[in-house]
Amino acid sequence: VGTELPHGWVNSVRYFVGVPIWRWYSHVWVDRTVTVTCPVNSFQVYTSSSVHGLQEARDARRSASCGLLHFLKPLSEKCRVSLSPFQDVYVAVEIPPGWLSADDAAECAFETEERLSTWRPLCGLVGAALFVNAALLSHSLAFRLCAGTASFVLLSALIVAFIIYRHLPNRKLLLTGSMLAASFPMLLQYIAETWFPGVKDVTSNQMLIAYIAITALAGLAVTYYYDNPGNVKLLTILECAIRGLGLLMVYLQTSSPSLGSTAAALMVSGWLAGRLGLSPSYIELAVSAVALKLSTLSRA
Repeated sequence: VGTELPHGWVNSVRYFVGVPIWRWYSHVWVDRTVTVTCPVNSFQVYTSSSVHGLQEARDARRSASCGLLHFLKPLSEKCRVSLSPFQDVYVAVEIPPGWLSADDAAECAFETEERLSTWRPLCGLVGAALFVNAALLSHSLAFRLCAGTASFVLLSALIVAFIIYRHLPNRKLLLTGSMLAASFPMLLQYIAETWFPGVKDVTSNQMLIAYIAITALAGLAVTYYYDNPGNVKLLTILECAIRGLGLLMVYLQTSSPSLGSTAAALMVSGWLAGRLGLSPSYIELAVSAVALKLSTLSRA
């Protein structure tokens, strides 16, 4: 409904109910988004679990993130907000005074979309494989060469992006948007849904193919030249980095932070139990019970 807020701001609020946490099996890999469309191109969106929280967010100017595209193009009539399917949340829209009346604020449309994510289960499987096989991968020459080559290509891409950034207008806006897009879920979703080119686009760009090939070969040569399988400390650091990356990917593969932390805690407990020679069953049950209890308390 459209309601008048202090200082002449117009507010349109909708309440979205999440599914219970015990139904995690049906929504653990579901992405829920709310698309807000208003007949003006200057508005702010706030989210909170209570009306009082909305007012606090509005007073503190903590608006919700509308995605990278909206950030790079602020004057847009659409704002897409990502929400957890397990979260009960209020979504509010504020429009500056003079743009619309309180009755016209109801014209702001709220569209909810829930769809099964494709990258979340893939992210979890890859993360679990990295965590379990970290010791084996750190001692694998092929893995070290592939990781070094990929890192070299990524570093080269960042250098090119920085050079392009230096020659573009609105550089502060672009830099801030890039920092926001660096979060792993947003980056994967943005690449998969918006930016990632097709195979035909990649194969038809000869300059891009040549650049990737040159940087990949250079990275492969540098990695092979400086690779030292006898350096135990370096291999230990690489193993810890692989395990940390695997845990991060497992944590990010669910649509609920509590479920992600539960999965990561179970993996760590099982690994520690194996290192200590203990039976992991009791530890996993205890960690699972504590994590579910904490998630229940957080929802209450």
